Amino acid sequence: DAVTGDMIRKLDEKVESQVNLTLVQGLPKSDKMDLIVQKGTELGIQRFVPLETERTIVQYDSKKEAKRLERWQRIAKEAAEQSHRLVIPELQEVSSLRGWLEREAAAYDLLLIAYEGESERGMREVFQQFSVDNPYRVIPQSIAIVIGPEGGLTKEEVDFALEKGARAVTLGPRILRTETAGLVAAAIILYHYGQMGG
Repeated sequence: DAVTGDMIRKLDEKVESQVNLTLVQGLPKSDKMDLIVQKGTELGIQRFVPLETERTIVQYDSKKEAKRLERWQRIAKEAAEQSHRLVIPELQEVSSLRGWLEREAAAYDLLLIAYEGESERGMREVFQQFSVDNPYRVIPQSIAIVIGPEGGLTKEEVDFALEKGARAVTLGPRILRTETAGLVAAAIILYHYGQMGG
């Protein structure tokens, strides 16, 4: 009829980001997704969406899909424990970019797409514009960043994302690898909104 216990240690409730951040990642070759999930979890990403795009090299195999998702979820769990997170990030099933945009784009306060064809508008400008457009919402509650696979996204894919409300951004003058770009973008977003201790 009763339970008793001893307080071993109090968890820091401020460890999770106030910004619900989703990384929509074009499927990379080999085991690069393992690294993306591990390091993204450490950074504070709350949801990962693996994407099939027009330039995705990895061949989709439904038999292997369940095992891959299971492995990524295990990696996220271990990384969450190591970084003292209170929440294990969600790993969604592999989706097509167009299908994901149709279903999910409207759910985000801010939807970004990293595109090497965008040479002028950086993330700072987008954040400033969001503040102008939404003066009563200092921090967007939910942000998604779309990153292409090796070879990037096609102009048609980017145009479709823009139609769905995405904002194209550059991550700088240097072309980043797919496994680097999402982590850099996540760090920029979380730092800008004061979720990295700065």
